[in-house]
Amino acid sequence: MSAQTSPNLAPEKEIESISRLITPCSYCGIRESVWTYMPGSSNACDECVPRGCSCNAEPLPGKEESNDPADFVEPRDEKGRLYPCCEWMPIDVPDPANNAD
Repeated sequence: MSAQTSPNLAPEKEIESISRLITPCSYCGIRESVWTYMPGSSNACDECVPRGCSCNAEPLPGKEESNDPADFVEPRDEKGRLYPCCEWMPIDVPDPANNAD
């Protein structure tokens, strides 16, 4: 059996089953959602997810006790973008090509 097929589904049915897991972005409606808002029901693609939130802010060295917003910096991802709020969770859709038999 191929690592790309399920023991219970024909390949075309497996693709149809997986496609039902893909949710369009709640904002643009075009791209696949890769983020879901946990307190609500919104989903967002990587381009539309709201970015930047004080929950991700880290204090500058030596400013750990400060309450001044100027003493904090928000980290950025590998593309230089601010992270979404911690309430936005990444959606993990299993890759059928990586299923172990």
